Amino acid sequence: MGEELISIIVPVYNAEQYLGDCIKSVLKQTYTHFELILVEDGSTDNSREICRRVGMDDIRISLVRQERNQGVSRARNAGIEAAKGKYLFFLDSDDTIHPRLIETLYKIMEKEGAAIATEFYCYDGEKMEGAPGEKRSENLDGYLCLDNQTVMEEFMNGTRGGFTGIGGKMLRRDALDSVRFDENLICGEDTKFIYQLLANGLDALVLNEDWYYYRRHEACASKKNTVREWKSRYESLRYICDQEKEYGREKNVLRWENYIIKCMIDWERESRQSKDSEKREYLRDLAHRETEFPAFSAVSKDYQRSFRLLFTCYPLYVIDRRITDLFRRKERIREEKKQKEQRQRWERQKMLLELRRLQQENEAADRIRKERAKNREKDIEEATIEEAAEEKKVYHEKISVIIPMYNTESYIRQCIRSLRNQTYDNIEIIVVDDGSTDKGAAICRELKGYDDRIQLIVQENKGVSAARNAGLEIATGKYVFFLDSDDAIHPLLFEELIRQAEEFEADIALCEYEKQHAIWMERVLKELSVKDIRPVWQIVEQEESEEWIHMKYASALMRVGALVNRELVGELRFDEDLIYGEDTLFMYRLVCKGVRIAYSDKAWYYYRMHTESVTHSMDVMKDKRYFNIYRILRDGEAEREHKNFAMTWERRLVWLMRQKYMLMKQNKDEEGCRLIRGQALSEKEHPLFQELTMMPKLLFLCCFSCYPLYYFVLEKPAKDLDKFVWAIKSRHAS
Repeated sequence: MGEELISIIVPVYNAEQYLGDCIKSVLKQTYTHFELILVEDGSTDNSREICRRVGMDDIRISLVRQERNQGVSRARNAGIEAAKGKYLFFLDSDDTIHPRLIETLYKIMEKEGAAIATEFYCYDGEKMEGAPGEKRSENLDGYLCLDNQTVMEEFMNGTRGGFTGIGGKMLRRDALDSVRFDENLICGEDTKFIYQLLANGLDALVLNEDWYYYRRHEACASKKNTVREWKSRYESLRYICDQEKEYGREKNVLRWENYIIKCMIDWERESRQSKDSEKREYLRDLAHRETEFPAFSAVSKDYQRSFRLLFTCYPLYVIDRRITDLFRRKERIREEKKQKEQRQRWERQKMLLELRRLQQENEAADRIRKERAKNREKDIEEATIEEAAEEKKVYHEKISVIIPMYNTESYIRQCIRSLRNQTYDNIEIIVVDDGSTDKGAAICRELKGYDDRIQLIVQENKGVSAARNAGLEIATGKYVFFLDSDDAIHPLLFEELIRQAEEFEADIALCEYEKQHAIWMERVLKELSVKDIRPVWQIVEQEESEEWIHMKYASALMRVGALVNRELVGELRFDEDLIYGEDTLFMYRLVCKGVRIAYSDKAWYYYRMHTESVTHSMDVMKDKRYFNIYRILRDGEAEREHKNFAMTWERRLVWLMRQKYMLMKQNKDEEGCRLIRGQALSEKEHPLFQELTMMPKLLFLCCFSCYPLYYFVLEKPAKDLDKFVWAIKSRHAS
C-alpha cells in the first residue's frame, strides 16, 4: 500500500513576519506526500505575495484566496473543502512544527486506526512545563492510545493542553462528517470544534513529544480581549456546558460552570481596571443571565461569594479578596514551612544512608584491591602485549599515484609535498607531463633528485585522459590513486585508505573532498596533523554499490580521488574523446562491474579552486562535447533498463544546461549562448525529457525560449524569496 495524501491547512492573515518560518517547517518534513493549503484571508500586508511566490516553487503548495477578511473559522472551513487528503493537519501561520511530526502522526494513526492524533505544545521554543518529562505510559513507541471516554475526561479536566486547541491535530477526513468550525465565533471555535468531534465517540492518540511550536507575540489573537472575543469564548463554553447537561453528565456540567464563572470574574476585574464601559455593560447583563442557570447554585461557595460581591458591591469584593489572599498566604507559608522541615528530615536520613553505603563500598573495594595486588603487574603486562600486537598490524601493499600535469608549476611542488608527507610510504609517484610550456617538468626533475619514488613521463599535449592512461600503463602497485596536480591530500589519507581496502577486501576506498580557494590552500595544509581524529567508515556491498553511488553519493562519481584496486581496472582506460567528465565515466564503468566500496564522509582530499582550472574555462563550455558525459551515462543506464538512474542523469543534464546558459548570459557571450541553446533544442526532443516532472520542464523551456521571463519571474524572485525568508529567520533568531 502506498503512502496516503495528507492535507496541511494553514489560515493566513497578516502574517508576513512569521509565514516564511511556518512554510519552511512544512517543506522540511520527512514525510513528503502532502499538500500544503494556504488559505489567504484578505490580508493587508505582504502575506498574499509570499503565498503566491512559494506556490510557484513547489507544486504541493496551493493557494485559496478570500477577497475580504472572514475570520479564521471560515478560512479553516475553506481549507477543509479544498483538501483532497485522507488526513487533515491544522497549522497556524505564525507557528512551526518539528521535521518528523507529520510522519510520526501518520504512522501511528495508520497503525492504530485512530481518528484523531495530537501532541503537546512548545511555547516560544520553550518546553511546556511538565509535558515531555512526565512518565505517561510504558508504551515503547512513545505515544498513548486513549479511548473516547478517557479522551473526553482529559478534555473536560483540561489536564492535557493538547486537546484544547486545533494546532498540531491530525484528523481522519471521514471522521469529520458534517462537523465544521463555527464561523460566528472568533475565539474558542477550535475548542467547540474538538468537543463536537469527541462527542461523536472518536478515540484519540497522544504523542509524547512537544513537536508543535506555538509562537506567543503581541499580535496573537489570544492576547486580545475585546467584547466580541469575550462573547465568542462565552458562547463556546456555554455550548459545551449545555451539551453536557443534555447528556446527563452533571459532574462535567459543574466543572464547566465553575470555569465559566472564573472567566467572568477575570473579565470583570479586567474591565474595571481598563474602565471600559462597553465591557462592563456586557458583563452585567451576562452575570444576570448566569445567576438564573440552575447549575450556578452548585458551583463552589467561594466562586459564588466572589461573583455576587464583584457584580453587586465591588468595594466589598476587594476587601473579601484581600482577606482571603491574606489567609491563603499564611496557609501557604505554614505549608511551605512544614514541607521544608519534612525535606530536611528526608535529607538527613538520605545522608546517613549514603554514608553507610559508601562505607560498605569502601570496605568491599579494599578487599578487592588486596586480592588483586599480587596479579596487577602480570595483568598490565599481558594487556600491554595484546595492545602492541594489535597495533603492529601494518600493510605494505604498493600504491601507484598518477598525477597528470599541464602548466601547473605554481602548484605541483605543493601537490608532491603532500605525497611525501604521507605516513604510508610504500608508494610510487608517476607524474605525466602533458606537453607543459612552463617549468613544471623542471620542478619534478628537481624533486626526483630528493625522492627516488618519483617518476616523470613527458609527452605531447593530448589531454588529461591520455596522461592518466599513460600513467596506468607503467603503474606497478596493487592499488592506483589519481591526484590532480593542483590538489593535495591529508598526511593520513593513504594509511586509512589502504587499511580499509585490506581489512574489508574493498575494491574502492574513498573519502569526501573539500573545496579550498587557491590563496588559502597553503595555510590549510600547514595546519594538518597526523594526530587528527580518524574517520568513521561504512562498507557498501557489491549488490548495493551501484544504487548507493547513484542515489546517495553521486558526487563521488565526479572525481578520481579514490583508491582503486588495479586488478579491477584491468584494461579499462579513460575516454580520450571527452573534454569534460572523463573521470566520472571512468568511475561509472568501474562501479558497473559490481564492486565493494569503503566510504568515509571525512574530507581529506583538498580540491583547489582557481580560475585556471579546466572546469572554469569558458572555451571548454562552448565545446559541443561538453555535455556528452551526461548523455553517455543517461543512455547507458537506459540500455541497461535502469530507468531511475537514467532519469537522474537526465535531470542533471537539463539543470547543467540551464546553469551554463545563465553563465553565458551574464558574461554576454552570444556565441556560447547560441551553441548551448542549439543543444537544448535537440535535448527537449529526447523521450526521457518528456518524462520529467512539470517544474524542471517548465524551467528548462522558459529559460531557452524567453530568458527575461525566466530570470525575472522564476529565477530572481525565488532567490529574493530565499533571501527574504532567511532575513526574517535571522532577525527572529537575534
